[in-house]
Amino acid sequence: MALLLGYSAAIDRRIPIRDFPCERVTGVAREGNKWLVGGIRGLFIGKPGGKWTQATDQSVREMKTTNGGTWVLYGNGSLDKVDIAKDRLYDDLMHGFTKRPWVASFSFVGENLLLGGQGGWLERGKDGVQNHFSPTLTAKPVTAITRVGSTVWLGTQDGLYRQDGESLTRLGFGSGLPDLWVTAIEPSQKSLVIGLASGGLARVTEGKAQSIDSPTKRVRSMLRWHGALVLGGLDGAWLRKGESWVRLTDSEATFLGQMGSELTVGAADGVHFFRWK
Repeated sequence: MALLLGYSAAIDRRIPIRDFPCERVTGVAREGNKWLVGGIRGLFIGKPGGKWTQATDQSVREMKTTNGGTWVLYGNGSLDKVDIAKDRLYDDLMHGFTKRPWVASFSFVGENLLLGGQGGWLERGKDGVQNHFSPTLTAKPVTAITRVGSTVWLGTQDGLYRQDGESLTRLGFGSGLPDLWVTAIEPSQKSLVIGLASGGLARVTEGKAQSIDSPTKRVRSMLRWHGALVLGGLDGAWLRKGESWVRLTDSEATFLGQMGSELTVGAADGVHFFRWK
């Protein structure tokens, strides 16, 4: 175990990659002694270092766990939900909606599920599925998505879009973005922090973007853990508290997530777990 420099409450442990069924892990979840692992080779149920059963051979892009189960986004744009305790997989839960168009990103806001696809986005709530497509977004994949109040923010490979009702506004170079390919979005008080494919981090406030300090230019994922921003990039993972960045891993972060109270970070040497006492 290793203590994070300056954060003695966070303790690191690692399960080596050889104990998983994939050499590149893109998500993990657990229910009791049963583990769900996604990766380039598919989706598996089992236990690290033990026997694994393959649920599907579809490449897994991303996994998120909520009270309702674990949601699995595949490389082909379909979305399943898994009940680990019952060994049950709900195939293509959106009944085709996520394949027309394929989904590039998804997030939860309250009980609603937001899905960014090719040319627009969908929202699944208690009243069903609503489609939101605009000619402005035609042929543009939505690579990151979130909602803040009544505003939906859509990251694309051609800038950041803000949707208020029927109004869709684009933020690009003229608004201060250092790079147009948005890979991650994380709300931060009265602003947004956005991750960029080759431009590091930017903060968006009142329709204007400004570059901010980032330990990597190649951002791929972000989340908040105990109020701290966690950043995953092609060259590592970091945690920020106050004005300082602390390195968590020194190779590509294949995913960021949470398992119970632990922060989980995928890396070339395995899956790292960070616990805050």
